[in-house]
Amino acid sequence: MCLLFLLYDLKAILGITLRAIHIEHGIRGEESREDADFVSRLCSGLDIPLRIVSADVPAIAKKEGLSLEEAGRKVRYAAFEEEDSDRIAVAHHAGDLAETVLFHLFRGSSFSGFKGMAPVRGRIVRPLLEVSRAEIEEYLNERELVWRTDRSNSDNTMARNLIRNKILPLAENINSAAVRHIAEAAEDFRKLENYLNAQTERAWERYCEEGDGEITLSCLIFREEEEIISSEVVRKCLERTAGGAGDFARVHISDCIRLSAGEGRKHLKLPRRVVAEKRGKQLVFFQE
Repeated sequence: MCLLFLLYDLKAILGITLRAIHIEHGIRGEESREDADFVSRLCSGLDIPLRIVSADVPAIAKKEGLSLEEAGRKVRYAAFEEEDSDRIAVAHHAGDLAETVLFHLFRGSSFSGFKGMAPVRGRIVRPLLEVSRAEIEEYLNERELVWRTDRSNSDNTMARNLIRNKILPLAENINSAAVRHIAEAAEDFRKLENYLNAQTERAWERYCEEGDGEITLSCLIFREEEEIISSEVVRKCLERTAGGAGDFARVHISDCIRLSAGEGRKHLKLPRRVVAEKRGKQLVFFQE
C-alpha cells in the first residue's frame, strides 16, 4: 500500500503510468477475498487499473510438493510474467531483505544466497528495499491511510514468519540497527558475488570444455585456483549439466572435489540425474 501511494505521488516526476496487480492466494478464505475488495476500492479511488489474479495456492503446493511460501511465490511471479510493462515494482523492504539473508544462512545456502534480494532483477524493481517497516508504517500513519494485515504472517510455524516475528526482534534487542546492518551486509555480498562471478567465468574458460552432452573439468583447477573459485566452477558444472540452478548444496560440491582427488575411474550420482565421473586427470559431468 505504501508503495502504491508513493508511486502515485511521484508518477508525474518519474514520467510513469501505473497499473496494479493483486494476487488472491486462496489461503484465508473470506478474509482473502476481503483483501481483494479493499485493493479494488483503493485502486478505483486513485483511478489506477487493477488486475486481480485468483489461485488455489494450497492445491498447487500439495500437487507440486512445495511449501505454501514457495507455491505463493511461484504464482505471483508467473502473474508478473504475464504483465506487459517496462517495470514491475514490488514492496519488499529492509526487513524482508534481512529475513531472506537469515533464511538462506540457516538453511545452509551457498555464498550467493547471502545477498538476499536484488534492488533490480530484470523487470522487477524493489524501491523500498532500504526502508524499514517502521518507516513505512510512519508514512502510512502520517498520511492517515488505513491498511490491512495478512493474518497468516503471524503463523510462526512458517520459517520466514518465525525469523520475522521472533528472531529479528531479538536481534534488534542486541542492536537497534540490526536489520539495517544485515541489509548493508547483503549489499556487500552482492558486490562480492559480482567479482566472484567474473573470476569463476575466467576459470571456467580455462579449465572446462563442453561437448557431446558432457562437461569436462580439468583437475588442475583444484591445485591452481583458490578453493572458492574451484568450488563455484564445480557448482556451475552441476547446474549447466542439470539445465538450471537449484538442488545442489555445499555437500554435493564437496563430494565432487573429493572425487577429483581419488585414483582410477570412479563416479558419483547427484541430484537431477547428474553424474560426476573421474577420468584420469579430469572430472566429467553428464546426465544419466
